Amino acid sequence: MSTNLENEAAKYKRVIEKIKTGMMVTRYQSDTNIKARPMATIKVEDNGDLWFFTNEFSEKAREISGNNEVIITYSHPTSNDYIVVNGIANVITDKEKIKELWQPVIRMWFPRGLNDTKLCLLKVEPTEVEYWSGSTSRVLVFFKMVSSMFSRDVYKLGEYGRFGLR
Repeated sequence: MSTNLENEAAKYKRVIEKIKTGMMVTRYQSDTNIKARPMATIKVEDNGDLWFFTNEFSEKAREISGNNEVIITYSHPTSNDYIVVNGIANVITDKEKIKELWQPVIRMWFPRGLNDTKLCLLKVEPTEVEYWSGSTSRVLVFFKMVSSMFSRDVYKLGEYGRFGLR
């Protein structure tokens, strides 16, 4: 990985770890129907891979088995951080990996814990990431918005980036 890409990936990882929950978009029935649902990110690997727990027999697992292209959006309006991840998702049933990533909070969805036979992981390998990051000062954001209205300059939220990981 080049130094610039490493910096981009590190920033991406930091923001997702702060936000934690993203909206995962999958396709179902045909390529024209999409569905979104909140997903708690369990881990962000240094290479950008994302891990989630799910039910192996869930609707999202079925959708991914039919078309494994997904989009995950993360939003943190308070800090003006936004990320869109395009990636390839796969259902992982490896018991050792499940044990490695297990966290007690997962019991909310899987009360039987590691003994739950439906418990599996979703691994998302990002192919492209876009992010927007701006000032956390509401006064500064407001000032820039008003200023751009009168100066006829395009309002810029802050930093924007797009990079591929694969």
